[in-house]
Amino acid sequence: MLYGDHYGISNDRNQALAPLLNKDPAQWTSFDNTALQRVPLMFYGEGLKGGIQSQYGGEIDVLPTLLHLLGINSQDYVQFGTDLLSKQHSQVVAFRNHNFITPQYTVIGSKVYANQTGELIQPTAQLKKNARC
Repeated sequence: MLYGDHYGISNDRNQALAPLLNKDPAQWTSFDNTALQRVPLMFYGEGLKGGIQSQYGGEIDVLPTLLHLLGINSQDYVQFGTDLLSKQHSQVVAFRNHNFITPQYTVIGSKVYANQTGELIQPTAQLKKNARC
């Protein structure tokens, strides 16, 4: 298993890197900072089928996924994460500071960004209701 813990450069340096990411430093947002938190998680082993999957998950999901791949029944264990390869995996990633990311939205404080465009959006009443669930 290979896991990239997190992006290693402080947020105050990110604007200097913006041109390398085809971004305008003057337009850099907290969404861009958060997007840099994405890291790889790779498994290699006998019997594993190759491929790339893209889903949202956190470090909390690594152990349940690893146990599944090793064939260890974790039914009797208390775990807060879920197996990333399971159809029941919730792709909501919560941060310690109460921000969170879903496949559709990134919520940073009171700001909501659409993941597909990175644009700041006004959340609808339905979105606010779903976010409380």
